[in-house]
Amino acid sequence: MLRGDMGYDGIVVTDAMEMDAIKKHFNKTDAMMIRQQASCR
Repeated sequence: MLRGDMGYDGIVVTDAMEMDAIKKHFNKTDAMMIRQQASCR
C-alpha cells in the first residue's frame, strides 16, 4: 500500500503491538496513543 498506492519509497520499520520491543516499554493504552499520533504526521 505505501509503495503502490501512495508512492512512498523510504524505509518502513514495523513491529506488532504485542511484540516485546513495544510491550516492554509501554502499556497498551500508551502504545495505542503513540501509534495514533504517529499516523497523523
